[in-house]
Amino acid sequence: MFVLQQTSIINDHIFVKRKDLWGHVDGNTLVPNKDQDNVAHAKWEVKNAQVMTWILGSIDPTIVLNL
Repeated sequence: MFVLQQTSIINDHIFVKRKDLWGHVDGNTLVPNKDQDNVAHAKWEVKNAQVMTWILGSIDPTIVLNL
């Protein structure tokens, strides 16, 4: 079971890096100022939603209820 969990974590990490979303996870991708660059902010919001969906889909449903 532990090996399966480790493999899943590694696969998820690779997926997020491949999609150029790791900066959203580790905080290196900063939120663009909505008033200065609305287009960049909107693109950031879409990527952020992708990351949130990935995170919520990757954890046990009983944990999601407690977030």
